[in-house]
Amino acid sequence: MNKPYKTFSCQIHFSLSFDKVMVKILIIGAGAAGIAAANRLSENRFTNFTILEAENRVGGRIYSVKFGNAFVDLGAEFCHGENIIYDLVRKYNLLKPTEMIFPQLCHSSKELVRQDIADELFKAFYTIYMAPKQENQSFGSYFDQKYREIVTAHFQDKSHCKGLALESFDLFKKWVTSYEGSFSWYTPTIVSDYQICKGNHLMTWQGNGCGSLLKVLTKKYPAIEDKIILNKEVTDIIWDQDEAVVKCQDGSRYTADHVIVTVSLGVLKEKHQSLFYPPLPNNKETIIRKLGMDSIHQIFFQFPRRWWPVSEFIGFSFLWDEEGMDDLKRNNADKFWVKDLIGLFCVDQNPNVLEAWFSGEFIPTIESLSEEIIIEGIMFVIEKFLKDRFVDIPRPNGFIRHNWYSNPHFRGGYSHQTIKSRESSTEIGMSEPNILAEPLCTSSGKPMVLFAGEATHPIYYSVLHGAIETGFREADRIIAYYK
Repeated sequence: MNKPYKTFSCQIHFSLSFDKVMVKILIIGAGAAGIAAANRLSENRFTNFTILEAENRVGGRIYSVKFGNAFVDLGAEFCHGENIIYDLVRKYNLLKPTEMIFPQLCHSSKELVRQDIADELFKAFYTIYMAPKQENQSFGSYFDQKYREIVTAHFQDKSHCKGLALESFDLFKKWVTSYEGSFSWYTPTIVSDYQICKGNHLMTWQGNGCGSLLKVLTKKYPAIEDKIILNKEVTDIIWDQDEAVVKCQDGSRYTADHVIVTVSLGVLKEKHQSLFYPPLPNNKETIIRKLGMDSIHQIFFQFPRRWWPVSEFIGFSFLWDEEGMDDLKRNNADKFWVKDLIGLFCVDQNPNVLEAWFSGEFIPTIESLSEEIIIEGIMFVIEKFLKDRFVDIPRPNGFIRHNWYSNPHFRGGYSHQTIKSRESSTEIGMSEPNILAEPLCTSSGKPMVLFAGEATHPIYYSVLHGAIETGFREADRIIAYYK
């Protein structure tokens, strides 16, 4: 495994020789939201700030690593449409639009589904997934009710397609949970506040990695790098005084007039009760508890040579029929986790690398498995589905991933609205992200603790451009306070 790509050459500042560091503004987290806040503060001549980062690297859920011929993204991977990221990097020619091509659909009977039929199945799925919906119910409940009747109507004159579509029910469940970032499709609500940006939604970084975005954000203000202190896990935020006091696990203490908290919703879920004193308001605690944040899992495999098709091909997606699933459970129970593999996909500028996408209930299990067990499982799937189509498929000779769910500094991939969070937000009279984003203020109205990160964006939660916008938003809140 290659060493992680360092977005910055940050100096690690040790604070063991002193008890307290006086700063005006503290930013907790050097991910997209934290770096965006630092960028906006610097732009407005606010230079007295420090960024505390719990990891030993900068980037948060942006994690670009050199692997094979290019950089791969172990976290945020695409630019989803014409948004703030698109605007920030447009002049640098970093993004490449990707044509919407559906993967080769492989059946557990060892048959490859004809591409025109596979395309029709995926189009039917997206028609159902993207259709306007009114009721506050889960994706699982909706699909359970609608899928078969819609598929029957759509393929009423195509019995073979209809049979494949019905067998695809479990596959499309995995696609839904990957989009929503949930372990179960009975958790996310089909009616949400999320809005889609115009433009191409699968723009790639042309082998340079999503970390290129952070370079752009700091290029104009390189002094931001010197204000980042790595390996600083915050344990306490005391905010009921004239200044906030922030304590770290290594015993260091900081005081600030303002603290911008950019930790993930997963961290807030696990630690908010011990992290803040006084405790968070009841409405904020309720929403933190009821919003959803699970994870997906990406693994990159490098092969000695490319054995899959070259032109007009993005990858394989795997369709287990009932017989294949029963056989997997009965004869290969130790590999049952492979059922949560959505597919193997080509990687930009990396001809010998495939990216595996997993979603669903087995993510915690998969994160706990060794590299060897993972490779054995992937080769099992490849041989079951593809060995009759491709000759002499080699084992991978390279492997890289990051465990987002088990990492205590993230506890998941990205947030989603749930049935319970929507019900609570209706009772409170404010959307979930807006409740999360409300600052903790002193009696005089000074915003003492501010909240940024994708989960706090009212319409772009779960995505990178939402995180960037919230970092700008909270920096602007502080700037406006002094103006």
